[in-house]
Amino acid sequence: MRTLVPTIMAIAILLALCIYLAYSAGYLGTVPGEDGTWKALYKRTDEEKDNLTMILEAEEDESEKLRNECLALDASRDEWKLKYLQKVAALDALQSRKEVLESEYNETLIEKRQLESQYADQVQATQIAENKSDQLSTELTMAVEKQDKWHSLYNASQENLTHLMSSYKQKQEELASMTDSRDEWKALYNNMKESRDEWESRYTDVKSNYDDLTTDYEELEEAHSILSMDYDSLSNQYTYLNSQNSVLKSDLNRIRADFSILNSSYLTLQDKYDQLNTTYGQYAETYTRLNSSYWDLNQSYANLHSLHLSLLNDYNSLLTNYSNLQADYEQLELDYESLGDDQKWLILFFEDYLNWYGVRTGMDQNTMEIITPEDPVVSAQSADIVAYPDGELSWTDMNYLNSWVGNNIAYNHDTAVWCPYSHTDRFEYWQSPNRTIMEGRGDCEDQANLLLSLFLAEQDVGYAYVALVDFSDDTGHAVVFINVEGDNMFIYDPTFDSAWFFGLLTTGGWKSDGCGSETAKIAEYEMKAGRSIDRIRAVYNDKTYQSFSTMQEFYDWF
Repeated sequence: MRTLVPTIMAIAILLALCIYLAYSAGYLGTVPGEDGTWKALYKRTDEEKDNLTMILEAEEDESEKLRNECLALDASRDEWKLKYLQKVAALDALQSRKEVLESEYNETLIEKRQLESQYADQVQATQIAENKSDQLSTELTMAVEKQDKWHSLYNASQENLTHLMSSYKQKQEELASMTDSRDEWKALYNNMKESRDEWESRYTDVKSNYDDLTTDYEELEEAHSILSMDYDSLSNQYTYLNSQNSVLKSDLNRIRADFSILNSSYLTLQDKYDQLNTTYGQYAETYTRLNSSYWDLNQSYANLHSLHLSLLNDYNSLLTNYSNLQADYEQLELDYESLGDDQKWLILFFEDYLNWYGVRTGMDQNTMEIITPEDPVVSAQSADIVAYPDGELSWTDMNYLNSWVGNNIAYNHDTAVWCPYSHTDRFEYWQSPNRTIMEGRGDCEDQANLLLSLFLAEQDVGYAYVALVDFSDDTGHAVVFINVEGDNMFIYDPTFDSAWFFGLLTTGGWKSDGCGSETAKIAEYEMKAGRSIDRIRAVYNDKTYQSFSTMQEFYDWF
């Protein structure tokens, strides 16, 4: 249902757009182009086409999403069905295993009962054997007692026999002496001999009985040992079978618990499968309806696309004409801007030409007029460069201005005007700071004049000067000196570390390493320039111009 509501809304919007496009295109009234607004009509049609395309793409995305969801549901249903079949197979296997275990358990119970019966029989046989052994022991004891008794009788008989023998000898002696009583004694002797034979026969029988009893006793004792071993073996088997019985009972209880859990899971999965099957049917119906709507919209889009193509042909022809006119207009603008630049250059050249000889050579006190901090271009450039333009010239402001000149004003030599005052007899032309900014180039005095003008545009101070330097190799240069409180000097040279100068290509803008005495800073600058300074020819700003013949005059003045 969540996807059905946006689909219905999209279909309603699309139908409204189709009706609107029909009215707009003239199918239901107005003929396009009667009011001469082909371009507006095309733009509106293009926007409507884009909106329709977006709606169709959204519907296609929604249909694709529903299709993917249906496929995912099919895959999920197959997966759950496979899991269900696996669970059923597992349950069947568990049921078979359960039946096998129950059969084995019943067989084990039967074996257990048989073993118990055998054990009972063995116990009974053992008891009978023990009773028989006790009886035999009793009989053996009695036989031993009888044997002892017979031994004592035999000993007594032997004693009697010995006594009789002595009596016999005595009687024999008496017989010898008593011939008359010989027969009587002989008869007595025969009687005694018969009695001895009888006692010997009895003794032999008793001894035979004793040997038989001893043999029976040994056999019974061996049988008792065997029965005892059998009893111990049966007892061990009974203990093992009892433990196995406990294990089987535990396994049976665990299998029953697992079966209950699996049965519960099976019922839950069955409910989920039924719900998913119902949801799948609903999604299938929705997909069928959306597919039908999609093909209707696709047909409408085809009709609108053919109309769009016809309008696009007209628009392309108009666009070609417009592009041609636009190119002509841009060429005219470029020609106009070129004429404007030429006009500005001619105006500046004319102004410079009017004053070039008396001011731009820089060889007299008129040089002060070339320092122009009040020039609007110069003051605006200074305010744009300084981080915080507050009317006070700080070291940070001077460093920024020096770096800007070094990085943005390219160095080039003068070649325009012959200067009779230059001691090097070079073509020399001093341009105004305004022109140096606009052209973005100038030589050393042009950059020094511009840098000092930028300083004074931020704050009108009297301790900054442009210095004209004569080197010992008959070359000249222009830098900016700062007269720091306490008769110390600081030097700025935007041409150093900024462009081609003395055969070196560098970038930036040079400044001395902190403040110091004029001699120390001059020596530092000579080391930077790679040559010695012959003299400082002159220093000036917008209010002061001072020339010198020697370095000592400069040191005394500074």
